[in-house]
Amino acid sequence: MVITLSLRIKRNYVLIVLARAALMFVNGFLIWYLPLVIKEKFGAGLLGLTFSIASMLSTTVGFLGGVLSDNIGRKPVIVLDSILTFFGIVLFVLGYTINSVLLLLSALALYGFARIGDAVIETVIYESVDEAFLGRALSIMFTIGAIAASAGSITLGYIVKQTVVLASMLLIISSLLYILISILLKETIVKKEKIDLAHKLKDTLRNLINGLKSIRGGILLPLIITIFMSLEVGSTLYLYPAFMKDIKRITENLIGIIYGVIPLLQTFIYPFAGVVVDKIGAKRTVTLTLFLQATAVTCFVLLEEPVYAGLALVTASGIGAIYNIAYRTLLIQRAPKDAKATGIAFINTVWDIIEILAPSIGALLWLLSPYLPFYFAITLLLSLGLITLAIK
Repeated sequence: MVITLSLRIKRNYVLIVLARAALMFVNGFLIWYLPLVIKEKFGAGLLGLTFSIASMLSTTVGFLGGVLSDNIGRKPVIVLDSILTFFGIVLFVLGYTINSVLLLLSALALYGFARIGDAVIETVIYESVDEAFLGRALSIMFTIGAIAASAGSITLGYIVKQTVVLASMLLIISSLLYILISILLKETIVKKEKIDLAHKLKDTLRNLINGLKSIRGGILLPLIITIFMSLEVGSTLYLYPAFMKDIKRITENLIGIIYGVIPLLQTFIYPFAGVVVDKIGAKRTVTLTLFLQATAVTCFVLLEEPVYAGLALVTASGIGAIYNIAYRTLLIQRAPKDAKATGIAFINTVWDIIEILAPSIGALLWLLSPYLPFYFAITLLLSLGLITLAIK
């Protein structure tokens, strides 16, 4: 099995960026609207349970996607990911239309099964560019994705209040576009001989295990970061919309605008973030952004004025954009070279395992006090910042 770097891979890079744009147009809206609808219809407890189950599902399929792509190719896994995304969108549209439990199933499909291609997409990016420019390559992808997410959040957030039919059509069209682009991809792994899948699977897992044996000097730091951040993100991500609406008294239209401004801001930050990561290093950038995020989230929670709280959240998300580039760069660089996609998928799987309980933890803390999930998140950010200072 030989990975070749040619013009067709550059073509794949463009297609991957476009595919992510189509996906982010959908996610930019659903990331805040789907949890809000589920909480209003079924309560915070079931919201937490639903996303815990989704994380449990993604634990299996995410790692499976990485292993399969290292053995049968990148394209089949990415195409499967696009089909599962389409399936989740259809369930959401049907569930919203008839006001049924299909809404819960759509969350499981979109945030559970439709994670099989995450590690594969990042591996294709890695195979497409020189490692010295990896940070900038990722920043370009995230920049275009952020523009699409902003457009999706603002546009669909407004349209869904006017006409559900048009909003549903845009969601379905975007997911179909994701499928089409995935089909146009060219395989980046050239197979010189017939693959014995069982044998190759053993080789891939062996390479991963060998890479993990050197965990102290390699993947240990990304692993610790992943554990802490999966707890931080998983326990609060789906509660931000409810906190803004119930505690800060922010309207749904304004929430949609905030979630539209966030990726728009990230659009301007990502190119800068890629340069910063490549110049000063991924680890230093991660450490700095963790402390800054903790400060911004604290302001979001404590500021009583809705406008100022919204600005604090936008600021935290902007800092998170720089963190995201730094973290993904650090992970890709330190994943075992002989099993890159499997190594990334392994870290993603650890994230998903921790995140199985995280939404339920957040929901439980919310029931005690809506402020507690966010105090928990701030503590995790500060603690992790100190840990990254201590580990090379």
